[in-house]
Amino acid sequence: MVKMEMFFVIFGFTILGTFILNENKRNIMSNELLTYMQFANNALAIADSYMERFNELFFDENVTKTKLGPDEYNKESELSNSLGKDSGESDETTFDDVDDYHNFSKIVSVPKVGDLVVNIRVYYYDLNNLKITTSKSFYKLAIITVRDTVLGNPNIYFMGDGAKKYEVRRELLCSHYYLKE
Repeated sequence: MVKMEMFFVIFGFTILGTFILNENKRNIMSNELLTYMQFANNALAIADSYMERFNELFFDENVTKTKLGPDEYNKESELSNSLGKDSGESDETTFDDVDDYHNFSKIVSVPKVGDLVVNIRVYYYDLNNLKITTSKSFYKLAIITVRDTVLGNPNIYFMGDGAKKYEVRRELLCSHYYLKE
């Protein structure tokens, strides 16, 4: 009789232990999902803020308010020779056209998430072949990437995710037909 009672006690503890372990695993996965959602929401907000900023900028240094459309401005040869910051442009506050953000990088600190790295690349884009090109074009593709800064950062990283960093990527195709007024 005592052996049977011991068996039931041990069996009961085994079932209770299994239940507690499963519940703990579910809570950890839920916390990881919430952490990822915090990262994703903040990263998307940062990327979207840059996309909105691009809509306020001129398409090119050589395209100004006085040259607004294809009738007034239709020579690709008059576009800037290189993508990136122009002389006198040292930071975001001095950027006046989309390609000033080419090779741009910045660390943004977000409470409860950590530091996120923003990288922006701008390329000329061939709309006929749907690909990046080195030739001047009336289209520029801005690629905005926001990612965590530290591999395995416990604030924003799934430890069991195969050692990958979280990353959000947004792309915006800019045209010289859409200009600041």
